[in-house]
Amino acid sequence: MDDETQPPTSPQTRPTSRNRARPSMGGSGLFGAPKTSPVNNTTNPENSEFSDMIQQASSQPPIITEQSLVQDSDFLVESDLNFHSLFNKIGTRIHLDSLIRSNGGIIAQLDPTVAGIVHMTKNGTILSELSPSDIISSNLGMSASKEAPEHHRLIFVLLAQLSLNNPGKAAAILTHSPWTVAASSNEDIFVLDVSHIGLGRIAIIDEGSEESQIGEITEAITQMTGPAIVIRNQFILGFGTDLASIALNLTKLEQEMQRKQLVN
Repeated sequence: MDDETQPPTSPQTRPTSRNRARPSMGGSGLFGAPKTSPVNNTTNPENSEFSDMIQQASSQPPIITEQSLVQDSDFLVESDLNFHSLFNKIGTRIHLDSLIRSNGGIIAQLDPTVAGIVHMTKNGTILSELSPSDIISSNLGMSASKEAPEHHRLIFVLLAQLSLNNPGKAAAILTHSPWTVAASSNEDIFVLDVSHIGLGRIAIIDEGSEESQIGEITEAITQMTGPAIVIRNQFILGFGTDLASIALNLTKLEQEMQRKQLVN
């Protein structure tokens, strides 16, 4: 596996939750540079709105409420029906590609026409068999309902960060791809370099508190080139502007990680 187990001559480091020194990722500055603010410096009102959403999602306590559900509008009911067809297609695909098992995985996407609305699959949904009632809609940056998936705050921050440069176009897929998760088990590896298959460099974020993971996700989005982030020994977050390309990238990544581990 391509990794960066040897730090450069003068590495930039900062302590992790395990009191280990994280080596600089090949000069990318990730984890070694001063903290990147998720707030865009432009004065565009829409960018400012999504920057505020990042701040809200990052600072929300993990208390689940039902006040942010917005499925009672006629438009969103119609929209959910359209998202059901898309989510079901993507869920079936990633299930067949062995990226998820049974009721694992999450699919989420910003509504392209209603600013700040996220559609996502409920906690425990079987993605290859989901019904329209398995999709919930929430305001980005606010606490979701008790039916929201466990890692919805990470997804909120991810979508909000992507929206800074692609207003209204952001999606994410969480999978437990076994070969890719296994590839992250070495505690001295912080990057999966899959540039040779067109996927760039993918950051591995240590297990830890959700707050620490949120901070490192924003850095990975802005400083790394890969279309996914690996939470070490837990799951993979694929991201982009459309679900079909995200699913394809996650499959390519999983296949490459399987090939490398079998070769080794």
